[in-house]
Amino acid sequence: MDTLYAQTDAVISGVNFEMSPPLTYELKRKWSKDKSFLESADATVIPFSFEHTCRAVSLMILAPSYNDELEDPENTAIRTYRLNFSRELGNSATLVVSNAVKRYVESNRAVFVWRALAEGQGEFDGLQTVETAWFVVRPLTETRPNNPPKMIMESYTHLVPVGFGRPSDNDARADKFSKILAKADEADVSDMKQMLGKLLLDEARSNTEAP
Repeated sequence: MDTLYAQTDAVISGVNFEMSPPLTYELKRKWSKDKSFLESADATVIPFSFEHTCRAVSLMILAPSYNDELEDPENTAIRTYRLNFSRELGNSATLVVSNAVKRYVESNRAVFVWRALAEGQGEFDGLQTVETAWFVVRPLTETRPNNPPKMIMESYTHLVPVGFGRPSDNDARADKFSKILAKADEADVSDMKQMLGKLLLDEARSNTEAP
């Protein structure tokens, strides 16, 4: 993970982020020119303090992994979980996801890096994706008495399909597996939107309770 963190500046500076409206998170994957991988580059503005934003993002991304062997459990999470979309997409629409994430907090920036392996089950055995991602929270404006803080959240993901051909290969099994991946993305986006909504609600409550 330290190697990914060391690449943060090079990766983020080389990406053209697609801005979403404030407090809105989107995940829009696009194929590379040679159709060998999918990537997304999305950003949104958060009108809250650095500490408040980082705390909310950390609570979501660093969900408890219950692994006592982690060297830095406060900033690291490793977990494996199952996503089942059989109700929406039919039998065997299941993924097993293994994920590792680590947080690096700097003086004016928080960087989350992660790797994830998503493996198809049942009829999708042998199909998988390997994802590498960077998530950066940093100030968009300087914090001043008459200038409310604004953060920008930037996320870049790089996803490599393994075990099936390119989109033009007319592979029905791969096409169905891609729909499962899309459902998994929808779940991730939903989680992020809930986090942003909670952030807004907590801030409103804080302002109401302030003397």
